[in-house]
Amino acid sequence: MKIEFSKRIIGQFLVTVLLVLVVVCVLHLLILSGASEVPELVIFISYLSQLLLSVASFFLLARVSVKKGEHAGFFFLGFSLVKFLVYVLGFRFYFLKDGLVSKEEYAVFFIPYITAFVVEIVYLVHVLNKVPMDPDYVIVYKEDDEEE
Repeated sequence: MKIEFSKRIIGQFLVTVLLVLVVVCVLHLLILSGASEVPELVIFISYLSQLLLSVASFFLLARVSVKKGEHAGFFFLGFSLVKFLVYVLGFRFYFLKDGLVSKEEYAVFFIPYITAFVVEIVYLVHVLNKVPMDPDYVIVYKEDDEEE
């Protein structure tokens, strides 16, 4: 199965994910406004890392899908794991310096992660909805009760 990502869709994704993450980051910083136990630089790095990982994920998925579209879901899940590992290996160790991860510290990872994740899913669903169905790849299951 071949999945085509047009240059227009890729461009729209880049602009959308950048704008959405910038707006959410600014709102995040305004809400915390100096009362945060997490330095603003760490918050900024969290948003930047999610932006870079999301863009890399989308581009890799676009390239792989042209030749191996049936494997697109596995690549998407793999990159989701990579994004989560960035938190576990990077941010979590930083947050555990005092012995525990507070809700605010967890939100520093989770808010940009879920924001980028939702934007990515919206664009992937948009692209996948335009893919023609191949009857060779469609499996139909029938219930035994339906037979008459």
